[in-house]
Amino acid sequence: MLKLNFSDFMIISVFFLISIGIGLLARKSWRKGNLDFFVASRTITLPAFVASTVSSFYGGILGVAEYSYQYGLSNWFVFGVPYYLYALIFAFFLSKKVNESRLLSIPDQLEKSYDKRTAILGGIFQFVTAAPGAYLLMITLLIQMIFPIPFWCALLLGLVVSTIYILNGGLRSVIYADLFLFCCMYCGFIVLVSFSYFTLGGFSFIQSKIPQELLTPTGGQWFTSILVWYFIASSTLVEPTFYQRCFSAKSPKVAKTGMILSVVFWFTFDFLTTVSGLYSRALFPQLEHPAQSYGALASTVLPPILRGFFWVSMFATIMSTINSYTFVASVTIGRDVLWRWRRENLSDHFIENESYSTKYTQIGLLITVIVSAIIASTNESIVQIWLEFGSIFGPALLLPLLTSWSNQFKLSNFWAFWAMITTSLVAFIWTFSKRLPWFHGDYFFNIEPIYPAIIVALLFWFADRVEKKMVLS
Repeated sequence: MLKLNFSDFMIISVFFLISIGIGLLARKSWRKGNLDFFVASRTITLPAFVASTVSSFYGGILGVAEYSYQYGLSNWFVFGVPYYLYALIFAFFLSKKVNESRLLSIPDQLEKSYDKRTAILGGIFQFVTAAPGAYLLMITLLIQMIFPIPFWCALLLGLVVSTIYILNGGLRSVIYADLFLFCCMYCGFIVLVSFSYFTLGGFSFIQSKIPQELLTPTGGQWFTSILVWYFIASSTLVEPTFYQRCFSAKSPKVAKTGMILSVVFWFTFDFLTTVSGLYSRALFPQLEHPAQSYGALASTVLPPILRGFFWVSMFATIMSTINSYTFVASVTIGRDVLWRWRRENLSDHFIENESYSTKYTQIGLLITVIVSAIIASTNESIVQIWLEFGSIFGPALLLPLLTSWSNQFKLSNFWAFWAMITTSLVAFIWTFSKRLPWFHGDYFFNIEPIYPAIIVALLFWFADRVEKKMVLS
């Protein structure tokens, strides 16, 4: 546990109250109806779009702390560059189509393009990836760093302060809270890097104190360890919060411009977090828990009050992701899976009416909380959660969803459904092969599971092409 004084605790406590209050106050601007609950009546402006997209996609601050401390500059080339590339692809080729579709979710698009069973299966996959287990683990660990309370108490506190306002105003509450959290996360890290620079010195200090391989793109790792993340980052193209924000944007221009500007802000924040990790490694070369590297640095270079303000930025970074993913996961399992499965009247497709009951979202929130708590309490490595979940469910959704936006390339209903099942099954078996004793902690053939998963998905797409040609001939 890191030591803070009374003023630091007061700043953190006031921050929790303000963030909850802002989320609850969003209810005053809520317009009744499902359209407002799910996509804020499609009125999200550019500043709100950027602030919410940036903050909701950058919740892995302790994972970044752990990685930047251990591998230095490689943090930028693993958790930055590949995600910028795919986010720009999304911006230029998908954002306009998503906004103009006037749908509410990814499963809506899957049902529109394929069928109901594919939509439900896609909803289940999306729910598992959106359930914020990794981020709940992060905020729990962060709370335990500064408050001497048991794991489950910290977990419950993290859930309450991050999600209590979700059912009050839907996406609008999430957006309002994210605007505040966005400002907090950037200000705190700007303060930390600035004080580190003036207190410890510039690049020459870092260069003289850390192993030189940490200043290379690989960070001393094998190239293959870096390459795998460029495939895992392809899940950005099926990122549910991107789709939700584009569904909610005021216009296609807002969606596209917002995604491009988001990349600029991610680039800036990655600079701040990577530099912070390098300073921490230089100052504490033998830190026992790398995930605490930012906190250790802040405790050393920042005075009281500013130290508390930095901890606020850490909480803000995680909370803005937990609220977004909890909302997406709750709506996905409640509406896109349970409601869709029970729905009999297909003419109710898409939803801008009162036929949908919020009880499904309430049930979805309960399921999300339980699943997220299980993930958080049964895993120790944040990065490993990203790696395994991204390898299993990202490739399964990727090809059916991307091709669904093109009549020329999309799969048939049969091949789309079975491609999703088979791809996820292969990735699951491959992922957990390293847990079998006779593989000695390695994957089958020492190959990362993302590669066979993508190959299987492509084989199904080619099989579909061959079948269609045979039918036409």
